Amino acid sequence: MAEKLQFLDLKRTGRLPSPKGVALRLLELANRDDTGAGEITRVLQGDPALAGRLLKAANSAGRSARAAVSVADAVVRLGMRSVRQLTLSFSLIDNGAPRESKQFDFAAFWARSLATGVVAERLARRGRLIVPDEAFTLGLLLNVGELALAALQPQEFDRLLEQHRSGQLPRTLEVEREAFGFDRITLTALLLEDWMLPEPMIAAVRARIEPNAASRPAASRKLADLLDLAAALGERCAHPQPLSPELRATLAGWLDGDADSPPDLSAFLEETAREWHEWGALLVVKTPALSIPELLAEGELQQDGSTATAAAGALGALLVVDAGAPQRAALEAAIVNAGFAVRSAGNRAEALELAKAQRPDALMVDAAFVLAPTGAPPIADGGLCRELRALFDDSPPPVLVLAPAGARPDLA
Repeated sequence: MAEKLQFLDLKRTGRLPSPKGVALRLLELANRDDTGAGEITRVLQGDPALAGRLLKAANSAGRSARAAVSVADAVVRLGMRSVRQLTLSFSLIDNGAPRESKQFDFAAFWARSLATGVVAERLARRGRLIVPDEAFTLGLLLNVGELALAALQPQEFDRLLEQHRSGQLPRTLEVEREAFGFDRITLTALLLEDWMLPEPMIAAVRARIEPNAASRPAASRKLADLLDLAAALGERCAHPQPLSPELRATLAGWLDGDADSPPDLSAFLEETAREWHEWGALLVVKTPALSIPELLAEGELQQDGSTATAAAGALGALLVVDAGAPQRAALEAAIVNAGFAVRSAGNRAEALELAKAQRPDALMVDAAFVLAPTGAPPIADGGLCRELRALFDDSPPPVLVLAPAGARPDLA
């Protein structure tokens, strides 16, 4: 209740992302029990650009052999709920960037979000978790809480983002709650609830707050896992980096590969890139070119679901512990290219679990996991490092603490 009241206070500021025009009208119509497809169609016909976008959605791959050629066809093909959700998403893209934020990259945000939506839809086509159209909408709006934080408190948002990029501060949900009173995932869930998206979609978003997938509510776990994978691949599309071995294996699992017929990751990524670029042109979202061989980093999926490169693992195995996904991806790519195998974790629980299971030859730990909450002293053998090394009896692996430039000498 307190969370909802806080959200209503934020909504009254008028700074939260919100639909306008046709999308707002459709949200209003959704509250009426007597709204029919004909009325929805008449509203949509007043916006030719939106009509074209909905026709694209209705005619996307795998939907029907007969093309939808009118707005009425699109409404029937998609269903009124999907039409409303898609229109809402397109409206938010058209609204523009938070004007006062100097650090928020609006174009990159929607490029990443659009890629996440495309991946979510393509994964949904392979299962019965969610209607593909709704998966596209959910992926597209998955990070809208981040957009809201930039609009609500642009100066604080810019300050934290700058500290994160310089390596001074991890970008965690806890840091956001302390600074804003909300984290980006909770704010996304509250916005989706306000826009009347289905409860299972909202529950899956909320479940992503729990980083340990096994600890997520059972009813939401599978869809939350799908969203995690879509978000990770969306990030790799917008900011190209080779897929980590874990990410490749996870994707292969979703694509239902087996030992006799391993999944074609290259074909999946090629089709994803094609749809992403098509949607980018239609929504006027800049989508950078992708090199699928670079995403796959020369590795080939093995029959056991693992990955290998010509030299990967030859020099040993490393475990990287860093809360920032972009940093982890960059480190993974550099380490694999240097001839090491690599595993990575974004939080303490994952790090301990992987270290116990994999027993790496060396550890690379971000300084944020070493420093005590008060900022006092530690040394490289303190905090998480001590816990990790304690797993290895009398022969603990060496630890390299990843500290930003200018850090205290005892962390360098």
